Amino acid sequence: MTPDITPEALGPEIIAPSTAGMTTRVVKGSLWTLAGQVLPLFATLLSTPLVIRFLGSESYGVLILVGLIPSYFAFADVGMGLASTKFASGAYAEGSPQRESEFVWTSGLIILISSLVVAIPLFLFSGWIVGELNVPDHVHTQASIGLKITSAAFVISCLAGVFNTPELTRLRMDLNTVNTAASKFIIAIGAPLFLYLGWGLLGAIWVGFFAGALALAGHFYFSSRLLPRLVKPAINFSLVRPLLKFGSGLLLAGIAAVFLVNLEKLLLTRMISVQSLAHYSVAYSFALMATMFSSAMLQSLIPAFSQLLAPEKRTQFNALYSRGIRLIVISLLPAIMLMFVGARPFFTIWAGPEFGAGSTLPFYILLVGLFFNILAYIPHGAIMASGRTDLFESFIGSSW
Repeated sequence: MTPDITPEALGPEIIAPSTAGMTTRVVKGSLWTLAGQVLPLFATLLSTPLVIRFLGSESYGVLILVGLIPSYFAFADVGMGLASTKFASGAYAEGSPQRESEFVWTSGLIILISSLVVAIPLFLFSGWIVGELNVPDHVHTQASIGLKITSAAFVISCLAGVFNTPELTRLRMDLNTVNTAASKFIIAIGAPLFLYLGWGLLGAIWVGFFAGALALAGHFYFSSRLLPRLVKPAINFSLVRPLLKFGSGLLLAGIAAVFLVNLEKLLLTRMISVQSLAHYSVAYSFALMATMFSSAMLQSLIPAFSQLLAPEKRTQFNALYSRGIRLIVISLLPAIMLMFVGARPFFTIWAGPEFGAGSTLPFYILLVGLFFNILAYIPHGAIMASGRTDLFESFIGSSW
């Protein structure tokens, strides 16, 4: 545990970074993030049909399922990924590297404990869980082992979401993108390769585990180069309370998201079949493509907004907010129209007639819903940067 160090105690080391040209830096960072989404996407577009044909729709549904189950507990990060970015960005704006390191390490400790609370039961009861989800008997053992692997990968992914903080606070989206895109490329290329070599379903799952481990190692390496103090663990227990206070609203929002956004996937498997999950997952994955630019902007906007919270920077904050809204609207409409027109022929050619028939209608429905969701990205980012996650708690409470 390190002492609670105030910015004044750090003396001449404090040099607040300039916030000039923040819009340009946000756009540049957003383009880097977008590239990190688009380029691996093309690799995935090429590899997924191979994976589907190697495994068949049933085993492909199992592959989706064992990766999906831990994602239902994404709220187990207690919002520490965003909390670390928000508070560390403030410390970085003040020129306080020690404080920044403390926020990262303390967030990392919280997220390690909270993710293990989820991962350990998933690991221990994996056989019972997949049995309750209508997984066919002949792939039950593979599905159970696969869930054990993905539960361990879940912990690694949560930690990576904290230790990339120094990259985000400095808007070094190029470094963040290299790590994120590299892991996606490994999965896209490695999964069909391992299947071709005869490693089967578990081989494809192990690829995801090792890709996540490499991403965590890469984030820590680059972050420690940007913030040398990160090399030495610095836990400050006095920061636990503000971090958890910020994360509590995100925790409730994450739990609500399980019911409002993701529950239907498990219901499909439970009530129909894993094939229906495969069809729906393809539609869902491609509908999310409409959010790529917006989510890329959001990753840059949260640390940028966090550095512009001071009253004297309010004009910069408002200008960045309005420009973000305009950019999203301009990019959104043509993308949605193109996807709507090309959905059915694309699914048919890309994954086969079975998916052309089974994925198109869910895709249309999801696309309409996402249109309204995307418009909320910028206000959502501004609320989080301002630390007002209690508004999410109030909204959820009034809705329920």
